[in-house]
Amino acid sequence: MTTATAPQTGIKDADKVIAVATAAGLTATVKNTDHDTSTSYAVEIKVPVPSAFDDNALGLIHRCESLWLVWYLGKRKGARSRRGFAEWRTLNGTRKLRTLRDILVRVEGMGDDRERLERMAAENAGTPALPAAEDTATAPTVPSPRELDHIADRLTAAGPTAPADRHLEITDAHAALEDARDALCAAHTPTARDRAFRQAHAAVKHANAVLRTLEEQPAPADAPAAPTGPNFAAHAAYEATTDASLHLRPEDLRYLTRHLLTLATTAPTGMHTALTDAHATTEDAADAVAAADALEGLQGVKASAAADKRARAAIEQARAAILAVEPAAAQMRGTDMPVTPDTIRAAAHAYLAVNGIAEEHAAIEDGRPTVQVWCSNGAGLGWEVTATITAGVRSTIGHVPAHPPIVLRFRRLDGRLSAAENARRLLWRVNPAKRYLRVEDVEVEFLQDSRV
Repeated sequence: MTTATAPQTGIKDADKVIAVATAAGLTATVKNTDHDTSTSYAVEIKVPVPSAFDDNALGLIHRCESLWLVWYLGKRKGARSRRGFAEWRTLNGTRKLRTLRDILVRVEGMGDDRERLERMAAENAGTPALPAAEDTATAPTVPSPRELDHIADRLTAAGPTAPADRHLEITDAHAALEDARDALCAAHTPTARDRAFRQAHAAVKHANAVLRTLEEQPAPADAPAAPTGPNFAAHAAYEATTDASLHLRPEDLRYLTRHLLTLATTAPTGMHTALTDAHATTEDAADAVAAADALEGLQGVKASAAADKRARAAIEQARAAILAVEPAAAQMRGTDMPVTPDTIRAAAHAYLAVNGIAEEHAAIEDGRPTVQVWCSNGAGLGWEVTATITAGVRSTIGHVPAHPPIVLRFRRLDGRLSAAENARRLLWRVNPAKRYLRVEDVEVEFLQDSRV
């Protein structure tokens, strides 16, 4: 039988810790449980979080922070108490505390955090909010990771329609937001939190400036019409659903939300609603998985099972929305491969709109469009040849792909020749009308996979 009692245990060390925590303004609770030969006392110490920090990262960090202590006291006369364990639990994990001195130092540190929270709440109590017209992407006084993700999604959506000379600036702003978000999630000391908050404010300010310049820039009068061929952004988004379904990690689900947001900018107007709904569902599923990962014990197991089920449903909804835009996104077909230098460059930009870096987008413009065919021998006697075909741009940083690889398996034509020469004979015949690869003004490279 477990009952809640006043914060006293009758154990000298436990009562000393509780007294220090109470003097520091922390919340201390004690629960005692009777066993056959002893009584256990579980002490939980938490930092009271002001209501001003209910919806931001600082409040989330401190709500997830607690100090758990367990003592055991025997029932027989003259029995001595012993400390079972002491853990400091935070959003990023747990840490064992070995000595009473370590426990008291941690309690004093939590008391300093409480004073800092109250001081920040008092300072921000009379600060007026900025008008929406001045800065539509401005985060609150303490930006949360989710708010940073929202601003990053806006940058991602603006990337495909931005001029080529702005891609590097957009990529840098996006990377700064991701670094700030990681810093917020990893900060667990006052110094690290202050540094993370300053980094987040600088990243938000820079992203706001980039978004303002993009929104104020007029659209060119001779803007090209939307492409009518295969939607390679949909192929990249479908690959993101596969990655997200393998491990159901929050970061993979958030990458999927960015793909959906980017795809909505190139999809027909009638499909925007389905993509927007899938984006919102996937974003909520990512938050649910992240929250479940922070829980422990039976509660964590149940929350993880429910979050995984919710994430898989969100992935299936995203797949349906993607296939509605591009029915061939589930598997790349040879007839959908870009065959001219211009279409290969356009496909590469669309395919790497979310996962690509600034160097890759610059290489797409400066490199040479090529089609690479990597060939390898099959298992067993080696009479089967596997050819992996990818159109892309060859540059100083390597071959930048423009679409998911196309895998072709066929029986070897000549056992005396390598797999690459067999593929050349089949795919690149002398008569252009009979060639499998009907590319125009694009070099085709047949390469032997050295790993086989």
